[in-house]
Amino acid sequence: MLVGEEVAFGSYPQTLVTDEAILAVLNERAGRPDPKGDNGLWRKTSYWKERRPIPSPIYSIDLTLKGERYRGVIFEFYRSCFHDYGKDHIQRVNGYRAGGLYWFRYEPILWRVLEVRDGAATLLSERVLDDCEYVDRYALENPKVKGEVRLPLLPFQKSTLCRYLNEELFSSAFDEVERPRILPVTPEQEGVRVSLLSEKEAKDYASRFGGDDPRLWIVRVSTDYANAQGAWPVFGHTGWWARLDKTTPHVPYFNYEGRVEHYDHSDDCGILPVIRIKL
Repeated sequence: MLVGEEVAFGSYPQTLVTDEAILAVLNERAGRPDPKGDNGLWRKTSYWKERRPIPSPIYSIDLTLKGERYRGVIFEFYRSCFHDYGKDHIQRVNGYRAGGLYWFRYEPILWRVLEVRDGAATLLSERVLDDCEYVDRYALENPKVKGEVRLPLLPFQKSTLCRYLNEELFSSAFDEVERPRILPVTPEQEGVRVSLLSEKEAKDYASRFGGDDPRLWIVRVSTDYANAQGAWPVFGHTGWWARLDKTTPHVPYFNYEGRVEHYDHSDDCGILPVIRIKL
C-alpha cells in the first residue's frame, strides 16, 4: 500500500436504487416499521437515541438480495437545519420526501492513502459518506426552546458526531474480519477508530497532494445516501466537518468551494471519515 494510492476497504450504502424490479422485491420483504410486527428488522438510527421527548424520525433496514446488500431508509419528518434554503428542508431539496421508503446499494468504500508508517496506513474516504450534527441540539431538557440554540462545543471525542461514527458507521461499514484491523487514528484518540481530519491536517494534506490549487483536493462529492440524510451538495460538491480537538465556540468545516468556515451548529455538513488500518 503506497501513499497516494486509492484502495477499497469496507462497504457502505451509497447509490440510490432505481430499478423497479429490485425495488418491488425489497419493498415487499421489508414492509414498514412496526415494533410489534416487523420481527426487529427495522431499527432506529443510533444517532437519535439521546433525544428526550422527540422520537427517532429515521428508521433503517438492511437486506440482501441475490448477493447484493441494500439499506432501506424511512424518515418520519425532516431533520432540523439552520440553513434556510428557500424555507425548505435540505432532504426535500435533494429529492427525498418524509414518509417515503428509499433504498441504497452497499458499495465498496474507496479511500486515499495519506500515510504509511509503523505497519499501518491512514486512509481518507474519497467521498462524503453520510451526514450528522456535530452536537445533537435536541439533547436538552427543553428541546422546544425557540431561537438560536448554543451548546458547548466539546472536543470531537465527546461529540454526538464521534459517537455516530464509532457506533453507527463503524458497525455498518466494516465486517468481522475488517474491524480488528482498524486502529485508533492517533494515540490521543484512544478508542476512536473512525475519525475526521482536523482543520490543520486537511490544509497540510491539501498542500501536499493538491498541486497548484489545494482547494481542488479538499472539495468532495457526496453519495446519494449522504444526501438523503441531509448533506447539502452545491454545484456538485458537499461541505464536510473537520475534527475539533479543544473546546471552542465554533466547529470548523470545509464548504463546497474548499474553503474553511466555522459553525455554531449545522445538520448539512457531510462526513468524510478517516481510519487507520493494520497492513
